[in-house]
Amino acid sequence: MATTQTDFDPFTQQITILLPDQTPMNITIDDIQEIVSYAAQVSINYGSQIGASLILLVIALLVSKIEKWRSINFILNTLALLLDFIRSVIISLYCTGPWWNWYSVLSGDFDNVPDSAYATSVAGTVLTFLLVLCLQASLINQVYVVCATARTLYKTCIMITTGIVALVVTGFQFANTILTAREALVQEVGPWDDRIASATTITLTIGICFFSLVFVLKLAYQIRERHRLGLKQFGPMQILVVMGCQTLIVPVIFCGIQYKINLIPQASSLVPTTVALFLPLSALWASVTVDENMRGNSDRKNHHYLPGSWGSGSTANTPLFRQNRLDSVKSMKTDKPASFDAPQARPDSCLTYGKDDFEKQMRNGHRFDTIELEG
Repeated sequence: MATTQTDFDPFTQQITILLPDQTPMNITIDDIQEIVSYAAQVSINYGSQIGASLILLVIALLVSKIEKWRSINFILNTLALLLDFIRSVIISLYCTGPWWNWYSVLSGDFDNVPDSAYATSVAGTVLTFLLVLCLQASLINQVYVVCATARTLYKTCIMITTGIVALVVTGFQFANTILTAREALVQEVGPWDDRIASATTITLTIGICFFSLVFVLKLAYQIRERHRLGLKQFGPMQILVVMGCQTLIVPVIFCGIQYKINLIPQASSLVPTTVALFLPLSALWASVTVDENMRGNSDRKNHHYLPGSWGSGSTANTPLFRQNRLDSVKSMKTDKPASFDAPQARPDSCLTYGKDDFEKQMRNGHRFDTIELEG
């Protein structure tokens, strides 16, 4: 049987639906598919933000010490994670509720949307505004802390500039919150709504970059000064610089993606989320490094020694060695020379030390670890 070739494509066929006044309206399969696809992508976007903020919030509460819970930095970072989690949950409900019924979207008929859905939409907008305020407060607090040792004039200029930037960001964010809430309530887009929404994303990204840049530059200067003093180990300051650079770069990437059509829907929502994740993550990483360094110093102090090779070898814990070590400490306090009767306990590089010699060595910068008297 011969197959009849036709130009009919079922995936692009038109469907006729009736409006509330029974006026016919033609739509295509592609229109419906676009709505479904957009909802899936937005749900994945906010779903990832829900998981990331929730996991980091739990980790921050479990790992951080109780005494750190009272610090301003911890409170702001934890509050930002909590707000980001609730905001992402509420906004994700938009695609699963009556707002995203494909008939309502295509026809513009939202009469079936209950008042609770309107309240949910407004709540998501307000939570976004509160999240931005919390993030700005945390960033300004970090800038203030890192610039605490700067000259008064420099610190004053930096804090005034950060305050002006924060006010500009807050002003645009507040205006966008009002316009978005109005749009959700009356279902009407004003002539300036899109421009203000775009300006809000841009100013927020610029503000985050400015705060992060000041933070990174000040820490980089301090690291440079430490290198001049011979302190080149990787520590908390380097960790904060790394995370600060991420906070400086990643939000800019998501802000740029927002203007790439059909790449990542609602990509601008990732700008505050990335900052809310990076701030507590950097604090956790730095605190873990500090704790490891403190444990390392504690372990080294357990190997008590004076200049030379005390405390090493199999003779370190013999009663005769402990007695000689006790005599040496007494000799430092009484200006009497230390005597070493046991040949195996006499360090080659250490002779005798009196009180005056000990104080002289301390003034010259030599390090003597604490000696624990045993027995």
